[in-house]
Order: sequence, then structure tokens, then C-alpha cells
Amino acid sequence: MKRISLSTLCTLAVLVACERRQPVATAPPDHIEPAVAAAEEATPPPTASSQQVAAPDGAAIYAANCQMCHQATGEGLANAFPALKGSAIVNNLSANQLVGIILQGYDARAEYGVMPGYAASLTDAQVAAVATYVRQSWSNTGTAVATDLVQKVRAESPSKLAR
Repeated sequence: MKRISLSTLCTLAVLVACERRQPVATAPPDHIEPAVAAAEEATPPPTASSQQVAAPDGAAIYAANCQMCHQATGEGLANAFPALKGSAIVNNLSANQLVGIILQGYDARAEYGVMPGYAASLTDAQVAAVATYVRQSWSNTGTAVATDLVQKVRAESPSKLAR
């Protein structure tokens, strides 16, 4: 029996996950009811001061970027991806190392696959949200991660991290 490489396994998992997503059906603009259209035209757009920026959803970020390897349960895959559930790094009093791993990636243990860094694809707020989600899920006991901490960790390694 042939062995499948870890990168092939990850690629396959991503493709399967993408295939399961169904496009959201939307009605073309010409099918809007006249009363609805009139109400939309009468309502002024919200001003910048009245708009609140929603905090990123750590669970959604985890599902989109981490779950295929670390699993929905946070238990990882034996001999492929480490568990986040009960992890000493995740539950550490300081979240610096976890944030650094999310930003820079991780390739220090031969028994596990290489984790890519997300510094170029996630904002500081998104990194804080996903780190908080991981630290507070699956009976983990870590505290919330502030965006300020992510900014600090990112600034400490500017040569390795993209903004």
C-alpha cells in the first residue's frame, strides 16, 4: 500500500471541505418587491459613527484555517497534527508562544506536520480571536488574548512576520 504524504492529505482535506460548501442563492436585483425597494431607498445609510465593527468570530476563523488539521474537537490527528485540547502551550498563563505559532507557523517536532504561519493572511484582531477561541474551548483554561498582545508579538519578529 502506498503512503500518502502529509501535504497531500491536507490538500485533500481542504478540497473536500471546499466541495461541501454550497453557494448562497440570491435573487437578482430586478426581483426586489417595490415596497422593499422603496423602504431601502428611504432609509439613509448608517454613518461611520453609528456603525460598530463586529469582533472577528474566533470559531469561524478556526473552522476555516485550523480545523482540517486540529479537528473540530481540538484533538488533532495522531502522528500528524498535535492536539490543542489540553495543550500546555494553549493553556500557558502567557499566550505569547501560541500567538507566535499562529503568526509564524511551527516546524519543531518531526512527528507532526508543518504548520504554516498566518501572519500575512490574518489581522491582529483575527489572530486574537482564534487564539482566544482555542484557549477557551475543549475544557482549556486559558484567558482571552488581546489584540495588543498580538501586535506586540508581531512587532518582536518583524523579519519573520508580514503585516
